[in-house]
Amino acid sequence: MAKDKIFNEVAVVRAFEDAGQEYGYRKVIVDFIPDKDLKVKWTRSADWIQLSVCDYLAEADPAVAYDIANVIFSKTRGDNADYSEMTVSWLTSPDFINANQNTHIRRTKGMVDDDGSLMDSYGRLVKKGLIKDDPKLRMYYNSNLGKNMSEGSALMHVSKVNSQLKDVDDDEARDFALYKSVATSQIGYRASSNKENIVDFIDKYPDSDKIRRKVFDKYGLFNKKSGVSLKSKLLKKVKA
Repeated sequence: MAKDKIFNEVAVVRAFEDAGQEYGYRKVIVDFIPDKDLKVKWTRSADWIQLSVCDYLAEADPAVAYDIANVIFSKTRGDNADYSEMTVSWLTSPDFINANQNTHIRRTKGMVDDDGSLMDSYGRLVKKGLIKDDPKLRMYYNSNLGKNMSEGSALMHVSKVNSQLKDVDDDEARDFALYKSVATSQIGYRASSNKENIVDFIDKYPDSDKIRRKVFDKYGLFNKKSGVSLKSKLLKKVKA
């Protein structure tokens, strides 16, 4: 591990410790763990807390780490602080995506390369004006989605469409599945923290209800609507 990365990890840990002490935690333990998604899990007692921090944060600016830590610690005390614009800018920056997108893809189970059909769907969606062109977007089929037709990562700009839709002659189903998977990255970080905005975006797709029904009846797949905000995904409490 490069020296500058080690130094940055130390600074990130110190930022978590400083924030924790302000919330009354006498001892703050931070472990960096590999995870496909940006998450922080914690266990705590009255005066100590142990955090498992996704290693994407190991290279964060200490000021960003402090801000994220502050949101986490406020959550443990029953408050609801939100990320600063500085943190949101970092999370949505090209530098963050460039540094972590490939790692996210490599750590995601069930990824299957696009055979060109998803790119065709993407082209149709852009041409119809249903989505904006996103040069950062990476599209895959995925065999690990169960009955969910598709899902996507807002931060990593990665789209995953159920592999059941790969070798079928059904552009309508595939187009809608891809559209659904890019919803969070299309509407932006702040808006996608509200599940109602995601639902509204998906519902704007022409004949969305009819297509949902067809995809379910024909393939047994459904449009799983997210009920968890991006902030909630980042913050996860585990039992001590």
